[in-house]
Amino acid sequence: TPAAPEAPVEPELAEPSDVSGMQSLGQLDEQPSAAMRDYEAAFSQLRAGRYAEASDAFRAFLDAYPGHALEANARYWLSETYYVRGDYQEAARGFAQGYRDYPGSAKQADNLLKLALSLSNLGQTEQACVTLSELRRTVPDAPTPIRKRADQERERLGCS
Repeated sequence: TPAAPEAPVEPELAEPSDVSGMQSLGQLDEQPSAAMRDYEAAFSQLRAGRYAEASDAFRAFLDAYPGHALEANARYWLSETYYVRGDYQEAARGFAQGYRDYPGSAKQADNLLKLALSLSNLGQTEQACVTLSELRRTVPDAPTPIRKRADQERERLGCS
């Protein structure tokens, strides 16, 4: 029998100014201050728990600033807005896209972990286990909190 869906977890929020992968902002965006202002506004909505508004703001950021250094982060946080609202199908799509479209990004391990959690909440235990194995294989140096959470989920699901 599939494990009971896990209650949404509050996102672990990093400050936008503390985001990895922000190198060469000026080279990637002719208006870095406008992009940063829009990103930080979206992030503020997320931090305040206004997930629908944050979703709209991150989507607008992605539309307005394709190729921006914060694109991978914005995609991740957009997916997170679906996850915390229990829309695991849309969250899974977004986390999978983030993993696929931004290989090696600072959010690679986060995307895989949240993809696995989304799949688990959808009752797709086998796919969640495969995703957790992919996390272990492709990001062996993932941050400790992500590794620990992945190990807990692997144990909870009975992954081999």
